[in-house]
Amino acid sequence: MVGGNLAGVTRTVSVSIYDSVQALNYQAAWETSLLLLVVSFAILSVHLRTAEERLGGMADDLIVDIEKRFPSGAVVAAALRSSARGGTTLVLFGPSGAGKTTVVRCIAGLERPDRGHVRFAGETWFDADRATIRRAASRGVGYVGQNSALFPHLTVRDNVGTG
Repeated sequence: MVGGNLAGVTRTVSVSIYDSVQALNYQAAWETSLLLLVVSFAILSVHLRTAEERLGGMADDLIVDIEKRFPSGAVVAAALRSSARGGTTLVLFGPSGAGKTTVVRCIAGLERPDRGHVRFAGETWFDADRATIRRAASRGVGYVGQNSALFPHLTVRDNVGTG
């Protein structure tokens, strides 16, 4: 997990960069700055369990066609199909407020769409018409959110890979 700000365990990215520069460790400062840049552009990543883990080597497809409505009147709609052969990282790009986090949270099962379906490897994780909802914990999805805290005892690469 890259996130949270646990006293004595994690620190914010800006403090990590500052500490690295003060220690004249410019490589660590550069790597941490690069990580901050990636997070600042709100790159959300969904890492799906590999096909070998789930279906003995069969190809996995993620199929998403959802709509989420908010009380403000805003609507987030997403339709995508992605093949996850041998494990895939899916990255969503877009401007602030476009709905990237909402889409990822719906795929992961942390938020419920108002319409549509989410399917992975032939399994229906969510289907509004059939009232099918698979628990988030059983979906095998993890995502890296927008929080900018690091574990100080890990490298940038290890921080990104944690979770």
